[in-house]
Amino acid sequence: MRQLVLSVFLTFVSSIPVFGSSSAALDGNEILRRCSPGLEKTDLTAMENAEYIYCMGYIAGVMDAAVFMHTMSDEKNTVWRWCGPADGIAGGQAARIVVKWLKNNPEKLHLRGDTLIIAALHEAFPCH
Repeated sequence: MRQLVLSVFLTFVSSIPVFGSSSAALDGNEILRRCSPGLEKTDLTAMENAEYIYCMGYIAGVMDAAVFMHTMSDEKNTVWRWCGPADGIAGGQAARIVVKWLKNNPEKLHLRGDTLIIAALHEAFPCH
């Protein structure tokens, strides 16, 4: 079993695009494909589990980058901003927000995933 999980993990990792390549960014379709099974099923295959973990990491990375961009920006009213709860949001909640938003906006699935994640969070947690 341990070898199977390791094998699936290595296969998954080897399929991840290299950082900085033009194909590194996921689009909305890919986020839905990777995230949905983890939110909708309880009996995930090893590959579905690995893809859900990747999805959670991708969303967390975009959230961290957005906070950094907002912190470093001279202009505090940027599109990279949302105003979530003071104690933050859990990764699972962020994934549910993003997946729901993507399903409600299918005409935008071809766009870059990072942009769509920020749009979903901005709509869920607008700044007043």
